[in-house]
Amino acid sequence: MKTAKDYLSRAKKYLALAKKGISYAKKNGKIEYAVNGCDKGWLATVLAVNALFIKKGLEPRKLPKTHCGRDHFLIKYGTKELRRIFGRARSILHIRGFYDLDVDYNVIENVLDDVNEFIKIIEKE
Repeated sequence: MKTAKDYLSRAKKYLALAKKGISYAKKNGKIEYAVNGCDKGWLATVLAVNALFIKKGLEPRKLPKTHCGRDHFLIKYGTKELRRIFGRARSILHIRGFYDLDVDYNVIENVLDDVNEFIKIIEKE
């Protein structure tokens, strides 16, 4: 992946997989699918934010490798809304859903909708 378009395309793919996994887990009570869905939702968020950074002029080889680095560049390049969604996705999908196995399907689905909006905002940048 080298272009913002490439990152956004992959972000959409992983968001669709996340939604599919969450839907399956919700219907079948299989938490492992929910955890996997949360992980894919977080990955979609990271890919989308990388697209934003490239659109703002950052070279792909200089993309941040850590969440702290992403926070730094989001403060510089992102809007308050993008920072809010990114932080919420990290908190709900990455930490609560993936690491803590704390699955609240309604909250997760809401955050995945936010990630979808996140992607759309970045596409318009």
